[in-house]
Amino acid sequence: MVTNKRSEKKIVMYRVNDLLARNKFQVEIPPALLDVLLQTFADLREAADAASSDDGKLESALSTAEQIGVLEDAILHSQFFGDTELNADVLARSVVGTLVQRIPEDVSVMNKFWHSVVERRAKKDAGPWEEFSNGGKDAMKAIN
Repeated sequence: MVTNKRSEKKIVMYRVNDLLARNKFQVEIPPALLDVLLQTFADLREAADAASSDDGKLESALSTAEQIGVLEDAILHSQFFGDTELNADVLARSVVGTLVQRIPEDVSVMNKFWHSVVERRAKKDAGPWEEFSNGGKDAMKAIN
């Protein structure tokens, strides 16, 4: 796992741009959405580190590779099932779909995280955070 945010951002963009080039996709990754993804993973890691037991942690490793996978999933979903533009709703659904692996434990952990951390950011920062927050909530409802 890369701990330097700038390096992590470069790695994620390099790998995702490679995917786009290989598949000849013309997708713009809005910088604000990339920042939302990187901040969400940083917040999830912080929450996992603060958890007092494994029951308070996601099964996922929350690695840089998983961030790349989430972003690739969101892009592919947008290309084949959406309006071809990456948006915060699809990104949130990819985060939840990728990281929630143990049911019901992961759903519970993610639900608590989403309602405390992501929702707070959505109220404070608005922008793509609000759509991201709502997309994640909808994704968790679909899992239950």
